[in-house]
Amino acid sequence: MKLSHLLAVLFILPLTAAAQTRYEQITDPALTSIGREAPRATFTSYRTEEAAIENDSRTGTHRMLLNGTWQFHYTEDFAAAPTDFAGDDADLTGWTSIKVPGNWELQGFGTPVYVNIGWEFVSPGYDGYLERPTPPLVPKQWNPTGTYRREFTLPADWTSEQVYLSADGVRGAAFFYLNGEFLGMSKDAKTPSRFNITRLAKTGKNILAIQVHRFSDANYLEGQDFWRISGIERDIYLYTQPNVHIADFKAETPLDANYRNGLLRLTVKVADAAAAGDDPAAAATGGNSAASGYSPAAGNSANTAPLTLTYRLLDAAGQTVTEASAQTTAVQGTVVFPEQTIADPAAWTAETPNLYTLVIALRDAQGALLEATSARVGFRTTEIKGGQLLVNGQAIKVKGVNFHEHHETTGHYISEQDLMRDFRLWKQYNVNTIRTCHYPQQERFYELCDELGLYVIDEANIESHGMGYDLRVGRTLGNDLRFTDAHLARTLNMYERDKNHPCVIVWSLGNEAGNGINFYTTYRRLKELDSRPVQYERAGLEWNTDIYCPMYASIEYIERYAQNPESTRPLILCEYAHAMGNSLGNFQDYWDTIDRYPLLQGGCIWDWVDQGFAEQTADGRTYWTYGGDYGPAGTPSSGNFCINGMVYPDRTVKPETTEMGKVYQNIKFRNFRPQAGTVDIYNDFSFTDLEQFDFHYTVSQYGTEVYSGNIAGVKAAPGETYTTAKLEGLPTSAPELGDVT
Repeated sequence: MKLSHLLAVLFILPLTAAAQTRYEQITDPALTSIGREAPRATFTSYRTEEAAIENDSRTGTHRMLLNGTWQFHYTEDFAAAPTDFAGDDADLTGWTSIKVPGNWELQGFGTPVYVNIGWEFVSPGYDGYLERPTPPLVPKQWNPTGTYRREFTLPADWTSEQVYLSADGVRGAAFFYLNGEFLGMSKDAKTPSRFNITRLAKTGKNILAIQVHRFSDANYLEGQDFWRISGIERDIYLYTQPNVHIADFKAETPLDANYRNGLLRLTVKVADAAAAGDDPAAAATGGNSAASGYSPAAGNSANTAPLTLTYRLLDAAGQTVTEASAQTTAVQGTVVFPEQTIADPAAWTAETPNLYTLVIALRDAQGALLEATSARVGFRTTEIKGGQLLVNGQAIKVKGVNFHEHHETTGHYISEQDLMRDFRLWKQYNVNTIRTCHYPQQERFYELCDELGLYVIDEANIESHGMGYDLRVGRTLGNDLRFTDAHLARTLNMYERDKNHPCVIVWSLGNEAGNGINFYTTYRRLKELDSRPVQYERAGLEWNTDIYCPMYASIEYIERYAQNPESTRPLILCEYAHAMGNSLGNFQDYWDTIDRYPLLQGGCIWDWVDQGFAEQTADGRTYWTYGGDYGPAGTPSSGNFCINGMVYPDRTVKPETTEMGKVYQNIKFRNFRPQAGTVDIYNDFSFTDLEQFDFHYTVSQYGTEVYSGNIAGVKAAPGETYTTAKLEGLPTSAPELGDVT
């Protein structure tokens, strides 16, 4: 319900920046978070090294998953949002329940909105909506707000350590409370919001509450081409770390200049949270600590007790490859281990996803283990050289898709079981690269890409397409200094979390958000922090993209680029072959051109899955909805433009899925000669010899199999053809079968 008048609403928090009202907080783009822990690499704190090696968060650690049924209050009137909801004596009359993770619009609260370019709160002439986008402002009165609450019991042995809350993805401006007191706030929907709750947590019953406002200045940077829905979308959980603990680490594992030996560079940051006096009040002046990025700066406490930091690198068989130790203190803060050379390691690529286990341990002066953790690392170099994107010195072909988080019934929440369906299909249909459109995926996604072998173009949670690309002030947000901190925070939230994953071969600054000072700033920052290439489509051929990555460029255009002697950067289409309706008709033509020119290295299809929601007719038949199927007149909609995936919403394949798999295949059969009984076999892999495969064939005529057998002795290095491979069992007197391939 949208009322016809506007109200100035004061939501005064006890710990807010400059005593801003709640509306001022959610429309201040420089206020990216309050009290949020600095972003860090993905890792879990364990009590033993053995548990760290196993790396199962269900054992050997203190971790409590808070997924499940929560109490829930919903209103569309900003003024009617509850203000006294976080304490033990809160009046919960009229509250209901909701499943977490999940989007509230798919559980009966509010309207799912699908728009491509515009915003869900802009609809000229309709009550409650804005007449036009006016960043950073959102509707003052119609702003759907969901308030979550649940109890949890904290074990007694947790209270001797630092206790943290992690909400891995909350769509909307989210304000967090524990036992009636304010914890902090976050606006970035697609990276973890972590808070130190030690001061407020207690043994026994605790009450966690989260209030989420659907609209804020963050929406202007989250204008992606997908369903605009709200709420707690990813896992939410508690965990502990010792007072003196591993705060972060960066593991760099490139190959040497000859791409033969591995180099291990490890930097570990140690902190003493108890001495630092972590407190939401200390961070309540606004801003986001992410702006500082990962830096080997001094520690954050005066704890000078000696500590020993060690690491071991284990191979796939669990054998120690190398190890090292260093003395430090919490006040010293950061340890930079000397670089080590690993002779002839098993290198990581998407074709050969060889991983090592890096185990890091922290011990006190008596040698007692304080904490251990681990990460899977891979020896891999990614770079631009000679106008090509190289992995381990070899040019690769990007056979990719763009991947949105979408499920036909749970919205943006995808369980690991559902995620594995996508991985199986990607492997089955020869996809080797995922562009995370247009935000970082959940943490487990990257672990699976590491383990199963997929390249990742990791994209920051930034798209402001609806503002256009005009560089003048007040137009594109890429050149709006009010949003500089937000661009930088979102970029670093992605980088710090994902920096240790070998699967991430390219960073992306965002999507369709114009260009300008904000993207010059984020590009420079990433280049200071990391050696991997950085791309950004709206940079075009400006200096702040290492890869020329246009979208929907024609075959003729990319060929002209490849033939231009002034072209010096690889061209990899960030989006192409728009998979809507009866699509991919000229997909082979694209790849015939790509295969002819070294500067052309493929692209990522838009996109992977049809974004339809499953609904039922009155007689119980299931159908898939799209934009415009929800809400009253005036609800913004881009219609069926969200139905453009390579697979249906339930992951059923389409004819174009088969077409993609055929064109993307890594082993190509050419020049079948029925009378000679031979065929040429081309190796389109970058790192794999064909001798490891068994080859079989069948010959069919008018749909009926007439011959079958083996093809023996096939050997071909990447980029080579095994000519006149003999089809065993095919008689030389076989009847003419025509142009069969």
